[in-house]
Amino acid sequence: EKAKRDIFIVPTFYVTHAIEGTPVTLGFGINSIYPLAKTWDDGSIFRHFIQDIAIKPINFQPTIAYKVNDSLSVAAGVDMTYAQVSLRKVAYNPLTSTDIGVLSTDGTATDFGYNMGLMWKPCTNIKVGVNYRSAIKLHIDGDANLLAPSASQGSPSVSLNSPAATSIKLPSSLALGVSWKPNEKVTLEIDAERTNWSSYQNLNLIFTSQAFSGLSNKPNIKNWKDVWAYRVGGQYALTPNLDLRAGYAYDNTPAPDATVAPELPDADRHNFSVGVGIHKNNVALDLAYMYVLFKDRNVYNYPYPVPTMQFQNGTYSSDVHIMGANLTVKF
Repeated sequence: EKAKRDIFIVPTFYVTHAIEGTPVTLGFGINSIYPLAKTWDDGSIFRHFIQDIAIKPINFQPTIAYKVNDSLSVAAGVDMTYAQVSLRKVAYNPLTSTDIGVLSTDGTATDFGYNMGLMWKPCTNIKVGVNYRSAIKLHIDGDANLLAPSASQGSPSVSLNSPAATSIKLPSSLALGVSWKPNEKVTLEIDAERTNWSSYQNLNLIFTSQAFSGLSNKPNIKNWKDVWAYRVGGQYALTPNLDLRAGYAYDNTPAPDATVAPELPDADRHNFSVGVGIHKNNVALDLAYMYVLFKDRNVYNYPYPVPTMQFQNGTYSSDVHIMGANLTVKF
């Protein structure tokens, strides 16, 4: 079984303004945190778990920074996250071993969090950074549609609708980083980040219509765990206007073997990246490419007597290609 290739386009925007004559800088950013999408064929053996799922969070982040002295700066900001969530699968009755119909659910949420950061320069060629981002609990409300085949052959399908709700808690995270500039051309950096994915314990859908009572609040246990990611990277100034970059990161998966599922068959991963920075006067263009190689994940967590559910067991293999382009203009 092979998933469809999902393509993400994740635009970002940042603007900063240093208030003249003061140690204060204001900033505003738009980005996406923890986007997710996975699509399988409609007739996939996984159709009773997932046909397609998408979580698209957009984060709006006003920030204020304060330069305490030449060695220390601090910052804090607000995260306002708007998210669109959609899920589609075939509802299944294990008692009769029959499909009930195609269940589609769509919803949105807007919720808030905060972030804090610190930059310390203990000497001229070393910088130490710390960043904390709070958890954000998304209270998602929307609508569900169940398109069920008619009991009479040749009759049109039956469409049922219901308000729907769920909640997803985006995790808090703490990142630590150290950069070292041994000479004018070379910059080296090492980072470690702890992401508290233990906030993601279940994904239960609640339907208020009586017609959906058999589908509402079915337990979908996740029991994810807190994990660390480790990153190293370097930059070499080939010329005054051209920088070459390379890096490596290792991410631990938060998903335990017992709850790995086809909507996100996650695994520990290796991340290899290269990049180039071109800058002149007040304009800079940064280009990057990353290849993400997931370790093969062997799963046997559905020993149910339902044949279609047993197909969730097996080995998952994944990889991802990421390309990025940033344009910076200073006024």
